[in-house]
Amino acid sequence: THIMKAYTGFNMQTGVFNGADLMKGWLPFLAATAMTYGIPKIAGMIRGL
Repeated sequence: THIMKAYTGFNMQTGVFNGADLMKGWLPFLAATAMTYGIPKIAGMIRGL
């Protein structure tokens, strides 16, 4: 249930949604995605100046 809580933010045992748990599950993925695509894009913009 811990994995489900991290990916959905929903605790199956108590029936409560928690946004902080959702962020714990998705923030590493979103940060890695932003770095993978964002840093080369920013570097290209700076190079173009």
